[in-house]
Amino acid sequence: MKFSRQSLKYSQEKLKSAEAFVDAAEPKKIPSETERRGRGKPRKSEELTKPVSVSLTQTDLKTLDDQFKRYNMLAYKQQLEDDKPLNRSDIVRLMANKLSVMSDDEFMAFITD
Repeated sequence: MKFSRQSLKYSQEKLKSAEAFVDAAEPKKIPSETERRGRGKPRKSEELTKPVSVSLTQTDLKTLDDQFKRYNMLAYKQQLEDDKPLNRSDIVRLMANKLSVMSDDEFMAFITD
């Protein structure tokens, strides 16, 4: 039986993909509702993020970017153990979650301030 380099490579790739298939079938630990996956990250692993467009002026974009950079700098300075860097999406998600738990009066006071 003759083996070419290409057929050996193909059979090796098939073997790797079979192992990946078996590994994917193993049940993974699902985080509980209260378990944090990092600051601002979704709590459920089956909850996928979806790209969304937000229109901002250059000044507003800089203000948004300054917030996650500020957190990342402070977390580094304070040497936080659960130091997970934040990004724009995390800041928007944190803000939306904070607004969703406010009472109507708190919400209106925050928005009109």
